[in-house]
Amino acid sequence: MSKEENLRKEYEIVEGFESYDIRFEDAKKRLKKFEEFYNNNKNFFGKKILDLACGGGLFSNFLAEKRHIVTGVDILDPMLKIAKENSPKNNPPKYIKANLLEFVPEEEFDTTIFLGNSIPHFSPKDFAKVLLNIREKTRYFIIAYRDSVSWGFEGRLKQIIIEEGKDYDVIDLYKGYDGEKDSIIKYRIIYPKNDKVVLDYHLYNPGIVEGIMFAVGFRLVKREKYGPMKSLEEYIDIYEKV
Repeated sequence: MSKEENLRKEYEIVEGFESYDIRFEDAKKRLKKFEEFYNNNKNFFGKKILDLACGGGLFSNFLAEKRHIVTGVDILDPMLKIAKENSPKNNPPKYIKANLLEFVPEEEFDTTIFLGNSIPHFSPKDFAKVLLNIREKTRYFIIAYRDSVSWGFEGRLKQIIIEEGKDYDVIDLYKGYDGEKDSIIKYRIIYPKNDKVVLDYHLYNPGIVEGIMFAVGFRLVKREKYGPMKSLEEYIDIYEKV
């Protein structure tokens, strides 16, 4: 099964696309949190904005309504369909289907955003590749993520499985850097009754994110708490290309 198919099944079966559709309450709550951040940091949002892993266009469409010129990129057709359905009529974002590992923007942007905790789908090496692909085309890079390393994820994940009766199993767990598996910390879960949806998650914390950003030429300008969400500390960082 391809990575695209796995992702589609994850959002379709496990999470539900409605979490990324502004017509539903969960998405409205997520947007409200971002709107507060936006209002306090408008000077970092330039005229032209690139939204990586834009999903259902929650943030792209909001920024377009604020008169930014927005391009959203995602690999999933169902997500892009939601994004286009909810686009503002007067200033709709441009939506592109692409694999971020292969996407190299043709135009320049003032700000690139990478929100919605999308980073766990990428190994550190792949995340660095995404950054290198866009580095020369942007000034600011804004990323939201959860501190899943400090969360004590192994014990908590087992607790969730027991308490919520989740229909999945942890089938692999890696700790420490492993060059062969290309991850600092990673776990794999499988949903056995849902066509064996296999999900690989790479775990990050502020130190890991900042280290990768620095390595590819971005300096940290500002970091804010952006949560918590389900007991995880969430952060949103603003970086500037050096």
